Amino acid sequence: MSVIEGDGGGTAAVPAVPGDSASPGEASDGDGLAAVLPMDGRQVTQDDDRLDDADPRPLWQQLADLLRGRIERGELAGRLEAETALAQHYGVSRDTVRRALADLAGDGLIRSTRGRGTFVLPPGERGT
Repeated sequence: MSVIEGDGGGTAAVPAVPGDSASPGEASDGDGLAAVLPMDGRQVTQDDDRLDDADPRPLWQQLADLLRGRIERGELAGRLEAETALAQHYGVSRDTVRRALADLAGDGLIRSTRGRGTFVLPPGERGT
């Protein structure tokens, strides 16, 4: 574990990830995507990384569209977080995450392998 010290606040223990290059005050999910961790343990997200309760689309579709955009912009690559971690991050159920991932798999953007995880396909291997 790495310990990150705040400016007068507490400290936050962050699991060290081999090959990870998160700078102080940041923790990475292991795929090069860093998230700022405030000292109270909450995870800070950008406004475009949230689901909208006022949006009439189902949550799974919102999540699929959000992840699709991040994949197409190159913000997500390699192995995705586990379903439970994605569900916790976005405040939805695992079933919602599964349905969103199934939609992305149907579009040829990701591939899930039992026991290994879910991986974003390189642009040349994508079905769309």
